[in-house]
Amino acid sequence: MDALTFIASIINYLAWPLTVIIVLIVLRRPIAEFIPLLQSLRYGDIELNFESRIKQIESQAEQENLPMKPERMLSPAPRTTDELLEDLVSVSPRVAIIEAFSYVDQSILAAARKHNLPQNIGNNSIVTRLRDNGQLSDGVVQLYYELKQLRDDVSKALIPEVSQEQARRYIEQALRLAEALGSA
Repeated sequence: MDALTFIASIINYLAWPLTVIIVLIVLRRPIAEFIPLLQSLRYGDIELNFESRIKQIESQAEQENLPMKPERMLSPAPRTTDELLEDLVSVSPRVAIIEAFSYVDQSILAAARKHNLPQNIGNNSIVTRLRDNGQLSDGVVQLYYELKQLRDDVSKALIPEVSQEQARRYIEQALRLAEALGSA
């Protein structure tokens, strides 16, 4: 077998696969638009027919007298604040810090309701009024402002890196403050 015969046999061998690949490349958009319209697909012994399978499932659900789909699905069992925040810490320490401070904000609003203070004046004003009325000490108010500033710096990325351990320590202090504000 000489070189020309070898090259000719390779070209002959690759002609159909290359033609199919070129056609697929050229027609990829029309094919992609056509795929969602397929009702069934058969390849060898495997047949995929979505429409008939979903009808079968619907029929079986009716036979079993399953209730109708609820308007809103209930979430899984309630989780503790610690579990939720720990999940956030493992994903994003920054987001966990921001979320932890939201518990502080909620506690401030709860304290405002408890002491018949207006809730639309802003949390800083509520904290000041609670201090002026003797419900909060100066130290608690100072801690509130320090945690708030640290949360703001983290959310604006003024602090370049926050480790998971640092986030956990912040969360612990924020939840302690939230508890103190809630009992004010």
